[in-house]
Amino acid sequence: MALIQRSVGLTVIAVLALAQGVLGILRAFQLFSIGIDLAGRGVLFLPLMGVVTFARGGLVVVIALLYILFAWGALTRRHWAWWVGLVASLVNGLVVLSIVSGGESVVRASFWVVVPVILVCYLLAPVGRQALKS
Repeated sequence: MALIQRSVGLTVIAVLALAQGVLGILRAFQLFSIGIDLAGRGVLFLPLMGVVTFARGGLVVVIALLYILFAWGALTRRHWAWWVGLVASLVNGLVVLSIVSGGESVVRASFWVVVPVILVCYLLAPVGRQALKS
């Protein structure tokens, strides 16, 4: 089996993406728990909010899995990882923007946008495009 050569920058980006994915899954479990709790209360409004919260957790899981898929693809130098990382970052950014526009604190929401911004900057830079070139 051939040794895969990758840059330190790509390794750091992949580790950041993996951390974002793991933290995203943990956040999704928290949203699932809140959704299940709300679904068991009240007559109409709280169960409906529970379903919405549960669905939001599902979206967070999908984004987190995209980050994990990107990390694996980047570490194994798969050319499709570039697109997966870009999609995960952009969707993550849109979700954070929607959360902030819905009234969430910018400071709290900015925690979830740091890695996507770094990832997009890396992927769009020449070194990032070259690192995952097929």
